[in-house]
Amino acid sequence: MVDVSVIHPAAVTYIDHAQRPLGAAAFREREKETKYATLIADEKAEFVPFVMESTGALGRQAKQFLEKLVISLNLTREFTAAWEIKDYLSRGLAIALQRGNAAVMPQGAEGEQCGGLKGEASVRCGGAATITGSPRGARWGINEHWMRIARGVG
Repeated sequence: MVDVSVIHPAAVTYIDHAQRPLGAAAFREREKETKYATLIADEKAEFVPFVMESTGALGRQAKQFLEKLVISLNLTREFTAAWEIKDYLSRGLAIALQRGNAAVMPQGAEGEQCGGLKGEASVRCGGAATITGSPRGARWGINEHWMRIARGVG
């Protein structure tokens, strides 16, 4: 099971944790592990809190997940080395993140001190965009608009 979160380390929720490198991402990883502990145990599932900071940094577990993914992919025709695959995936994630950031900015500028912001705009004020999926199905915690942007079709 993978849960993707995009957080803003300068948001009120994370600012204290962001005083050390990737501290905000590590805090969010722990939050997600706590939230899903029972479900993970019940399903006997592996769990990865895949956390990206709005600045582009990947959390420790997100980096480890990408490394495992690269090893498991057999893309020898398209790439000559594992680092090329990881680089390709990292660039794609960075582009999707920046598209999401661009979509959030106009909505965030319209909000007053975070009051009334919903969906992707809440990220700017300490919320987190979250996508939760598992082999048995997926639950989306952000709206479809952001997903289209992340996929490059919106």
